[in-house]
Amino acid sequence: MLLVVAGIYSTDFYHSSGVTTTSENQTYMETIISPFTQTSGYYNITVKTNYTGNINSSYINIVSSNYNKIYNYSSGEHETIGSYRLTYYHIKLPPGLYTVYFNISKKLYMESIGPVNVSAFTLYVYYIYAMADKYIIFLGILYIAGISIAYFMQKGNLNNNQLKNRDLS
Repeated sequence: MLLVVAGIYSTDFYHSSGVTTTSENQTYMETIISPFTQTSGYYNITVKTNYTGNINSSYINIVSSNYNKIYNYSSGEHETIGSYRLTYYHIKLPPGLYTVYFNISKKLYMESIGPVNVSAFTLYVYYIYAMADKYIIFLGILYIAGISIAYFMQKGNLNNNQLKNRDLS
């Protein structure tokens, strides 16, 4: 069961679009990671926002879930299209799974998943390990519940048999 669930989840995640959106304090923010999954390590991250203040000091932090390493990118190309402002980052990352944090100010930021710089099989193995503890806990709870139910059913049968024996004597 764990292998099937990890396979479904990792395949769905591996083929996702790499787009994350949020709205905070009436400010729309969106990150677009292209390509979202690949193993060459080259990524284009586009951040789109309707923030009207200064975004020249905005930056992204990319955190590796494998090595607890943080990559900081403070300079990006800025462009305005209609009422949105876009910032482009062209980056190269070593193999791993990442989380991107886009910061406009201390109070205005967003978190998005990706990029994924590992193969589909490596992501599958990662999810097996990530979900194993929850799966084992779930099975443990089911095991204890099953033992408890069996105990109380057996105890109920013993009480019923004792009552029948009393009535017969």
